[in-house]
Amino acid sequence: MFQEVVMGPDLIRFIHQQDYKSYLDFDVLNPLKYDTLCFDDGGALYDMMFETIFQSNNDLILSWWDNWFTHLSIKNYTPKTVKPVKGLNPEDIIEAGIVEQTLDKYWVKLKFSRDNRGKEIKKITRYYPLIFEEYLNPNHWHGFARIGYKKIFKRGDGFPLFKLLKPWLRDADHIEISDPYLVSDRNNRAEKALINIIKNCCKEGSEISIITVADSVRERQHEGTTVSIKNLISVVKKSLPLYNITFEIKKTTQYVSLRYIRTNAVDIDMGKGLDSYQGGKATRQTSIAFNEPSYK
Repeated sequence: MFQEVVMGPDLIRFIHQQDYKSYLDFDVLNPLKYDTLCFDDGGALYDMMFETIFQSNNDLILSWWDNWFTHLSIKNYTPKTVKPVKGLNPEDIIEAGIVEQTLDKYWVKLKFSRDNRGKEIKKITRYYPLIFEEYLNPNHWHGFARIGYKKIFKRGDGFPLFKLLKPWLRDADHIEISDPYLVSDRNNRAEKALINIIKNCCKEGSEISIITVADSVRERQHEGTTVSIKNLISVVKKSLPLYNITFEIKKTTQYVSLRYIRTNAVDIDMGKGLDSYQGGKATRQTSIAFNEPSYK
């Protein structure tokens, strides 16, 4: 549904190694319910996974496949042709070809597989696999942002903003963005971040509502002169002609602290606002948090 992920027979091996005793144990794999599992359109990887289930001789895994796996979000790709390299398994070649075609380039394998064939994998693709432990408990640089994810960034920290936002925004028909300080005397950071978020993360034609405060409200809260909101509106609309963008200008201080991005699937708390981001780094301490949607 959100991040596109490639997992082959190693998913079955991972489950088998955990020695699960009941379906309750499979809760650890809940993140899979929110992502899209990608296969080749010829069905070769699917067949390899099914064969691995029979080799495991584990009835619980077979039942999981029948009752749970088949309800996952699935997407098929025509794999990119990858030249075989000595030392790799056939599944590695197919998986690498699929990863090359996916939107998010996420590939997950067992630690054993990556440790033993990592050098060979690097010869066929630039997309290096995560291990299952990293997929299930990711750090922010992995770019997985699920409901409940929260991260505090200190000034100068790497901040993969577009990578975190894109899976949530790219299919949204309506997006609401709120930030009181979209214009200020800070090198137009918020304005540039706003434009780049829409360009990099949102689909053309989507409806984008931008909420900010009037010049008079902002000037009372912020020392020094500020750029007029009219200039921001003009720049944003000229920069993004293929999007349906509307502005809502608030004239009370009630809205001064609200900084978020909202769709019918997620509420994203944007910490101290868009001017806290520049060039892939946090310009001051800020945070980002992904919460259940407030409206659907």
